[in-house]
Amino acid sequence: MSLISRGKVLEITMSLYVKSVLLLCMFMLVWSDSFRLIHVKVSVTNGLEGKEDLNIHCKSKDNDLGQHLLHINQTFGWDFGPSFWGHTLFFCSF
Repeated sequence: MSLISRGKVLEITMSLYVKSVLLLCMFMLVWSDSFRLIHVKVSVTNGLEGKEDLNIHCKSKDNDLGQHLLHINQTFGWDFGPSFWGHTLFFCSF
């Protein structure tokens, strides 16, 4: 029966640790790249029947798109990709 030296056990353990960390990094890279392929386009068009101007202010937790005045049939739009966690919320007030 052969005994494994303490140094050999440490070498095997470190090797498994390094492989696990590399595998995790590769998984995260592929996962985050797949979200970059998803792209959302949003547009708001003033179609009010009374031909009134429309004030709009949209923002998310990270981005404030500012206040915009849309005349009849005018459009305001933006695009974004989801956050790392896979969701992004925008709120608009009119």
